[in-house]
Amino acid sequence: MDITYSIDLYDKDGDVYETGVYLSFNDTMIRFKNYNEFSDFVDMLPNMREEILSEFSNERRSFELSTKKITLNKFGKVINSDYYYKSSKDI
Repeated sequence: MDITYSIDLYDKDGDVYETGVYLSFNDTMIRFKNYNEFSDFVDMLPNMREEILSEFSNERRSFELSTKKITLNKFGKVINSDYYYKSSKDI
């Protein structure tokens, strides 16, 4: 899944019509009012990931989480990610 971001939304003339930090993936866009709100969200993700993994492990099937590193370009876009999950069927 590719995740892209935008700072503010612009109309066809290049004028800002809505401010914020936007994350887009597939047909979904998430809006954060400002950088601090976005940063708070990012800070919550590691705990959410562990919690979700725990739920999968306990209720559905075993998962092994392997985490290496993530590389961002100067604009904050992910250019290389070695984060992945393997189901117990793949191990």
